[in-house]
Amino acid sequence: MLKFLKVTGLIDIFLISKQERLYLKIYNQEKLFQDLLIIIISSFLLQDLPHQNSSAEIWKSFCLQTRQNPTNMTHLQRTYPTSMSKGRASFPKGFLFGTASSSYQYEGAVTEGKRGQSMWDHFSNRFPHRISDNKNGNEAVDFFHRYKEDIKRMKDINMDSFRLSIAWPRVIPYGKRERGVSEEGIKFYNDVIDELLANEITPLVTIFHWDTPQDLEDEYGGFLSEQIIDDFRDYASLCFERFGDRVSLWCTLNEPWVYSVAGYDTGRKAPGRCSKYVNGASTAGMSGYEAYIVSHNMLLAHAEAVQVFRKCDNIKNGQIGIAHNPLWYEPYDPSDPDDVEGCNRAMDFMIGWHHHPTAYGDYPESMKKSCGDRLPSFTPEQSKKLIGSCDYVGINYYSSLFVKSIKNVDPTQPTWRTDQGVDWMKTNIDGKQIAKQGGSEWSFTYPTGLRNVLKYMKKNYENPRIIITENGYGEVAEQSQGLFMYNPSIDTERLEYIEGHIHAIHQAIYEDGVRVEGYYVWSLLDNFEWNSGYGVRYGLYYIDFKDGLKRFPKMSALWLREFLKFDQEDESSSSLASNKEEKKESYGKQLLHSVQDSQLVHSIKDSGALPAVLGSLFVVTATVGTSLFFKGSNN
Repeated sequence: MLKFLKVTGLIDIFLISKQERLYLKIYNQEKLFQDLLIIIISSFLLQDLPHQNSSAEIWKSFCLQTRQNPTNMTHLQRTYPTSMSKGRASFPKGFLFGTASSSYQYEGAVTEGKRGQSMWDHFSNRFPHRISDNKNGNEAVDFFHRYKEDIKRMKDINMDSFRLSIAWPRVIPYGKRERGVSEEGIKFYNDVIDELLANEITPLVTIFHWDTPQDLEDEYGGFLSEQIIDDFRDYASLCFERFGDRVSLWCTLNEPWVYSVAGYDTGRKAPGRCSKYVNGASTAGMSGYEAYIVSHNMLLAHAEAVQVFRKCDNIKNGQIGIAHNPLWYEPYDPSDPDDVEGCNRAMDFMIGWHHHPTAYGDYPESMKKSCGDRLPSFTPEQSKKLIGSCDYVGINYYSSLFVKSIKNVDPTQPTWRTDQGVDWMKTNIDGKQIAKQGGSEWSFTYPTGLRNVLKYMKKNYENPRIIITENGYGEVAEQSQGLFMYNPSIDTERLEYIEGHIHAIHQAIYEDGVRVEGYYVWSLLDNFEWNSGYGVRYGLYYIDFKDGLKRFPKMSALWLREFLKFDQEDESSSSLASNKEEKKESYGKQLLHSVQDSQLVHSIKDSGALPAVLGSLFVVTATVGTSLFFKGSNN
């Protein structure tokens, strides 16, 4: 690897040769040289041109100079769906396409409208060092004030549904209904729901997405206490009464596995409880115990809420469920029976823990055997309420991993992970990853894993109705200098991730017979990603957190707009094929317009480094072009 040049204090660029292809390595991220160059050109050089050319024209011009074949480099035309992704019309009638969000990650305005404090308000503001960037959701992406323009964005990209959550302390500031309801909070959600419906967008409302009222945490420990079951029922009842006349799709709990394990076993998320043998800095908690208690109470609260839901006369054709977050697992060593069995056990501890009781009234046998009396039990009456309490199963799928069975576990230091008897592995026995690594260490782009999860649900749970309530690709945000050396609006990895997973769902429906009824991308906007703060971006729209939360569509948003259009034509004729090419060109131009004001351009302009950057890029381009020219001459 050759260190090629350095722009003082801002950018390190490395030139790498691999298998006769040239890459640039910037901020430890490798980019194929021509991929990077087209992004840079679109971000910088096109800004001051009176007439913007298409990406294809720019690239063809560069290829003529460097004697390279341009056929595989039309990046901005990639906003048009490929034959693999087929389009909305290839999915069953009534299939929902939308984006997902949550109140704390989106709304901001934490002190407006008589909103009470949530557990995450308390955690992120009192312990900022436990958030990667020391930030919080006090402002988030200001959906509270900008919901109308963001709903317009949903409409613009042809979404027909939106998954939002109600902030418990925004409608019941002190946690208990008898202590008062905030009519201002009720009005906000009424306004959002009405705006969605006015734009022909179906709301899917999540009742609980982790924002437990801090008053209930202080009073009795939140979900550590059975007292929360009645308070949750009363809160859910309020939601059904006030919003049920316009909302038929409901979700009681979002990812109870994450809430329990990350909050009460590893301590990574609010309220940050765990044993000292897990984290020596912990001041409270009991790993291997509390997570099971919390989940047990969450399931009982869900069951009580569903009892109320099914008695509500104002909810017509209502459906209610839980959003789970399973990974898919492959054995570390496929020839080792223990690793193969470990995959089944891992699925029990991941999705079976919270779904098995709603299907069969009890926890999986593997959990009862491993956890013993640390796992609470259900009474016959509780089991009866739980069975059949989900009209659909929500699946939040992001990644897949290998698992390796472990046998020697210290029984005096239990955790959820040791209870399941497996270790998560990023590579298998041959050192191979399960798929291409995504934007974070444990993220892998593996659409087959989603298809396998869906087939698993069909086989083990009598083919339930399923909604993919979350699926998305996260990328690490810009470095501390505030620079993206690749333009964040050109998110080819996210686009490919989404396209691949939509295709996997299509296969699951038509080839495997799975009853999937909707797909929600996480997320419409970059947002506050819990303990990762704003350091990981999942949005279809880029949020400029340093310039008034301006929104910019990424390539994935433009791709989805085309994929989700309602009036899809038969493109078999030459005239329609020509029209298709014109649309491709149009989307490329739209993307170029969208990136002109991106944070990258502003940051480099403000730093005074633009001449140096452009000069350096000219040197790189000229040098690489010359080397390619001589290489071509020798062939």
